[in-house]
Amino acid sequence: MKHSPQVFIGIDGGGSHTRALAVDTRGRSLSSITVSGCNPHNLGFQVAGDRINEAVSQLLDSLDSKAAKANSIFCGIAGIRNAEERSSLAKSLSRFQWANDSILQINHDLSIAFEAALGDQPGICLIAGTGASCIAKNARGEFHTASNRLPNGNEPGSGYGVGMDAVNAGIARIDSESRDAISNLANSVIQLSHEGNLLARKIVDANASAIIQLVNKVHTQAKLSENFPIVLTGGMGAADTLYRTLMLEKLSALFPNAEIRHPRMTPVEAAAQFALRNSMNSL
Repeated sequence: MKHSPQVFIGIDGGGSHTRALAVDTRGRSLSSITVSGCNPHNLGFQVAGDRINEAVSQLLDSLDSKAAKANSIFCGIAGIRNAEERSSLAKSLSRFQWANDSILQINHDLSIAFEAALGDQPGICLIAGTGASCIAKNARGEFHTASNRLPNGNEPGSGYGVGMDAVNAGIARIDSESRDAISNLANSVIQLSHEGNLLARKIVDANASAIIQLVNKVHTQAKLSENFPIVLTGGMGAADTLYRTLMLEKLSALFPNAEIRHPRMTPVEAAAQFALRNSMNSL
């Protein structure tokens, strides 16, 4: 009797994109898929589940072996804050057979961002993308997180925050009020700041200041030393633009002894490694 190959799937679910990666028992990449974002606070848990299902289904279909089944799946999803929200997303995913046939774990995307950035080491990971958030880990292994998302939905320091400020200032226009559409304006605003537009520069500078304050917040909570390692990730945090330059300047002013590092792997690779580890731990 021919056995189905064992597949382990990592999901990196953000506000703009949902990335899925399948690996084998040795952690080697088999296939990857990217679909639209799945933050449940933007879409609701039902639609978020649909997006994750789209990614997993396409991923399984893309594998050479049509008999492939997911042994274990780890979902790192933006916006997931507590056990109640993990349960709500798990309930949404229970509609799909693959979720019932596999070891399924759900956590916030900060968990995979930190694993990708620093692994077991203490330090800080700052995520500047569609959203703005930060996670720190101290020598005792305790995690502390912070987000800039406000009750009105704005998120200073994020792509959405930059885009929304540009719309309110009248230097950008949108045809849609979706978070993705507004977040997509950030690149053009940063480009305007590169070209010398003073209003765009003011917006970019203010948002860079706002997100760096998250570093200050989690640094205090975690009681880290002054020479901690930090990784800047996310679409805006990693891109070589004026925005990243300003973030680094402001970070250096607050923490001159901080060590800037590059991530060890991508968040979706970290999620896939978590899925593989969970399967091994269940044996």
